[in-house]
Amino acid sequence: MPKNQTMKEYYEFCKEKELLAGFKVNRMETIKLPILSPLSVGIIVNNDDHLQELLSYDPYRGNLEVQEIVNQQELEDTGLYSKKERLSAVLIGVPSNCISGIWVGDKIKIDKEKIEQLKSLFSKSYIVTNDGSIIYMPIIEKAGPEL
Repeated sequence: MPKNQTMKEYYEFCKEKELLAGFKVNRMETIKLPILSPLSVGIIVNNDDHLQELLSYDPYRGNLEVQEIVNQQELEDTGLYSKKERLSAVLIGVPSNCISGIWVGDKIKIDKEKIEQLKSLFSKSYIVTNDGSIIYMPIIEKAGPEL
């Protein structure tokens, strides 16, 4: 999600169809986000130095060592090559210290049991809905001087 957009603005952007190879299609971002599937969740990550190091191995970001895992001809044929900065192919998991929030779909947000599970699994992360409403904000204890 771009830094200059709110969750709601990004959600609205992702819902819009885009023109690709002459057809109006769902944006590529919708595949992995709880926009089309109300029973899914998305992970919101901090864009910090740790994540940048991980992304340096992403073939969509020009890493020649792993670039052969992406079908470059398919990118050209489908028109996705000009939009490859919106794609990612990170082959390992995202470190937990990079996760700042959980984005839940419309059916998940009303399922109290699932929300409790997410709170338990991601206790230091906020939980947000498609419209940008925060339904859980963790209490972060600040380290202070011992008395």
